[in-house]
Amino acid sequence: MLTSHTTGSGKDAITTISHRDFPSFSVQVAHYGATLLSFHTNKEFGDMEILGGYRSLEDLHTGYASRNWVMAPFANRIPNGRYTWQGSEYMLPEGSRMHGLVAKEVWDLLDVSATEDAMELTFSLDSLSDGIEGYPFELLYTLTYTISLEGVTMEITATNVGEQDAPYFVGWHTYFTLWESTLDNLMLQIPSNTWVTMDSSLVPLDGKEAFVSRKKWSRLDYRKPKKIRKSIIDDYFVMQDKIPEAYLTNTSKRISLAITGERGCIIAFTSDPLEDAPRSAIAIEPMEGIANSFNRGDMQEQILLKAWTSRSYNASFTLTGVELSDDDESRSILAIMGFEAAGAITAILS
Repeated sequence: MLTSHTTGSGKDAITTISHRDFPSFSVQVAHYGATLLSFHTNKEFGDMEILGGYRSLEDLHTGYASRNWVMAPFANRIPNGRYTWQGSEYMLPEGSRMHGLVAKEVWDLLDVSATEDAMELTFSLDSLSDGIEGYPFELLYTLTYTISLEGVTMEITATNVGEQDAPYFVGWHTYFTLWESTLDNLMLQIPSNTWVTMDSSLVPLDGKEAFVSRKKWSRLDYRKPKKIRKSIIDDYFVMQDKIPEAYLTNTSKRISLAITGERGCIIAFTSDPLEDAPRSAIAIEPMEGIANSFNRGDMQEQILLKAWTSRSYNASFTLTGVELSDDDESRSILAIMGFEAAGAITAILS
């Protein structure tokens, strides 16, 4: 049976999920940003921390590296904070131009409910309902984490309670370690055949020029599992007409992680530039859209949240055990058990 308890208040509040039959299992969620801080597995999965999250409230409050942030009403960056929406120009202030506007707000814990196998934490945020400089749209948010021994599903719903249509899309900036001090030996698979071309400031190019079909081998070809080794990754992976998905495996610990989003794309980032712990975690980020979508003509329909309507988005990560074979690297995952994508992985590896 999963149980919960909350300590602290305001921006220092943390809700901890534990299991009375598995003492090593623990999940912590900060109310500041409704941010996942940790996911420590039970013995079945090796008794390990799998998230590269903040390790203290002080670190959380800095916001450095956006660890495990829920990103809304936009994900990634808006260059110079400027965008045009339905004929009007807006400008976000410095400090509010990357990874949304909700991660440095204190969310209210609305409800805690439990089933035999999972715990749901539901948060709400309406402190932005009066709008902020550069984003004068009135949105109310609810966010639910469904937590089990095998992983977490995040679902966020935004309701536009204003008279104006709003630009809106979300992402989840999750970092994973799978209990490795470096990424080099972790195996990554992202079954994508399209990537996004960006300029020097990591903003996607305009229009169709941004999307490149991966018809030939490239450094970003992770359609089959392979070790990350010394690869430096900070790129988008697009699955045409498929659910965005990625798989991260620690073969020495015999554990694998499936990361999925409801729609959109995946960003992978090997965290090389981070000053506190370079290459200690990989960000695998399900996103509803790409950076600068507020300014992209090809994204206007996708990001539209009409007045007095709601839209939801969910993403998840799921742990599984793996059995290893003695074959080559691309076949080192013999069986991935316990989630719906197992069939797809088995097909790729066979």
